[in-house]
Amino acid sequence: MKLILSFIFIFLSACTNSPDAQNIIDKVIERHGGDRYLHSIIEFDFRGIHFKVTRNMGFFKYERIYIKEDTAFHEVLDNDGLRRFANDVEYQMSSKEYSKYHEDVNSVVYFFLLPYALNDPAVMKRFLNTVEIGGSSYFQIEITFKKEGGGIDYEDRFIYYINRNDYTLDYFSYTDEKGNRFRQFKNRRTINGITFNDYDNYYEENQSHQLEEYYRLFNTKQLSLLSTIEMKNIEVNLVD
Repeated sequence: MKLILSFIFIFLSACTNSPDAQNIIDKVIERHGGDRYLHSIIEFDFRGIHFKVTRNMGFFKYERIYIKEDTAFHEVLDNDGLRRFANDVEYQMSSKEYSKYHEDVNSVVYFFLLPYALNDPAVMKRFLNTVEIGGSSYFQIEITFKKEGGGIDYEDRFIYYINRNDYTLDYFSYTDEKGNRFRQFKNRRTINGITFNDYDNYYEENQSHQLEEYYRLFNTKQLSLLSTIEMKNIEVNLVD
């Protein structure tokens, strides 16, 4: 009986001592910009396309501006939904087009503003483990999404790696309809108190490992570089 009680005590102690995923995410968001995300106007260029991100007092507006085949397009995603303009005339979209352009705009902004979105209401967080990448220790946090409010990609799964010493977000892996990927943050810079990063995007050719194991594949150089993601000409203005 004493042996059983000792086992239960050890098990409960281990559960109690596990790091709290919400607390870790709160700290990493604060480390990267905190409340500044909530009242800012940020502009940047990604692959030749200009983006403008406005957030203030619960209002948000994401804009994508580009020229294609001599037509100037302006897409605006805000609290009321998505609108698309061609040469300043509003373009009536089919439901398929609406979903496509909504995802195109939102996904770029989502990754650009990481880790800000990790406290969205639809996000579910779970501490997995403490692991080592490149000689440094990291919290391994799983992110999944509720169906309600999780968008069309609510079944996607992410694993974020947060440095245990300074709470920087340095790596993450994710799975979507194209397979598993692993991203390494680089070129970190802080502008007006908000931290931004570029990424190297890696993949496994045979896609034979679980997402949780991708950090090990990265450590042993078993991943191949797929693409480099760079955000250019970043400007940040904080809104009073």
